[in-house]
Amino acid sequence: MNITFLYDFKKVEYTITPYNTAAMKRSKELLDKRKKFIHNYVEDNSAKQMKVIINELVDRLFISEKTIYNILKQ
Repeated sequence: MNITFLYDFKKVEYTITPYNTAAMKRSKELLDKRKKFIHNYVEDNSAKQMKVIINELVDRLFISEKTIYNILKQ
């Protein structure tokens, strides 16, 4: 959709694109897969200390400790 308006007596035209629902769905699916992976990894390595598990996940997934802890809280 194109929108045209005047700004400082100049014609300005913007193109507005609707949300890409396919990309949003794919993003949600990836987040869900990451959550499942983290929960499964913690269960499979429950013999280790939590700090060790978190550090391994940080190295594997390239996300912060805080993000991992927030996922585990959910």
